[in-house]
Amino acid sequence: MKGEVVSIYPNLVTEWPSIPDFPLPPDVAGLPTMIAEPWVKLEDFRPGHATEGSIFDADGNLLLCERERPWSQIVKVTPEGEKSVVWRHENSCMVGLAVHKNGDIFAADLEAGRIFIISPEGECKREILQPHFFHHIHPNDLDFDKDGNLYISDFVGDFGDDSGAIWRADADGDYTHFHKILGNLYRPNGVGLSPAGDVLWTSESGKNTVIQIKLDPQGFKKSFWACTSVVYQGASYEKYDSLRVDSAGNVYQAVQFGGRCLILNKNGIPVANVVVEGRELGDCNHTPNLALKYGTSEGYMLGCGPRGSYVFKFNALAPAQKMFCNE
Repeated sequence: MKGEVVSIYPNLVTEWPSIPDFPLPPDVAGLPTMIAEPWVKLEDFRPGHATEGSIFDADGNLLLCERERPWSQIVKVTPEGEKSVVWRHENSCMVGLAVHKNGDIFAADLEAGRIFIISPEGECKREILQPHFFHHIHPNDLDFDKDGNLYISDFVGDFGDDSGAIWRADADGDYTHFHKILGNLYRPNGVGLSPAGDVLWTSESGKNTVIQIKLDPQGFKKSFWACTSVVYQGASYEKYDSLRVDSAGNVYQAVQFGGRCLILNKNGIPVANVVVEGRELGDCNHTPNLALKYGTSEGYMLGCGPRGSYVFKFNALAPAQKMFCNE
């Protein structure tokens, strides 16, 4: 056969290149990528120590959960980077936070299946979330809508057991009335509402999916079949964890064990990556959570590993949206 032979293998090599331990998955490796720089170091490395649940209060303080079994605590980091403990519980596993417009902090205790309501002064006012319809909810992430209703991810399930769900606790019922928004999920984790409140985003850690749920004006899932979609699914050992939504509707999906977050546009199309500084070394790649600061375009991602526990800072694609605590 005459002429130039064109290989059907565009990356054909005769010698193996150096293979990195922590490459970006090939489906997102070509996207624009920003490095998140260290902002505050929280702790030196300790086995079992982890951070979760970052959120901003109305005063611009970053709140987050620190846990090291059997205890967990809510920590406040001021805009100047000063750290203090807001409240601590000696037998809990707090992983998700949301701030009410009255300043109360709602804290999800994953293992005990309860939500603490903590005053701004650090007093536990009460606990909510009891067994519902013979199913004990294990709350992970939380998000308020503009009316103060609380959306909750129920972090349960296993292969062949899609028993996880997204629930809503009604503000009108003082958070004692619960509605199932979407069931048959495998370890649902992140929850976040669009700026208009007409779309609820969630992620499944068990399947690495990002799910778009269109809501009716009452805040319930629309019944039409096309109104709930798996818009994206990643394939790797990493786990899709918490998520946030900015004022343009972009979704920031934190990737646990990945040292990164994936940004999807309002239609669920991946458009960018944010990676922690030194991600290629793998020493701070526990990145389960992030927060967007209202009034700015600043993003803050939690990361921990052998290097220690840090808050990393990056520039978001759009300003943060107004949260319930900013009302």
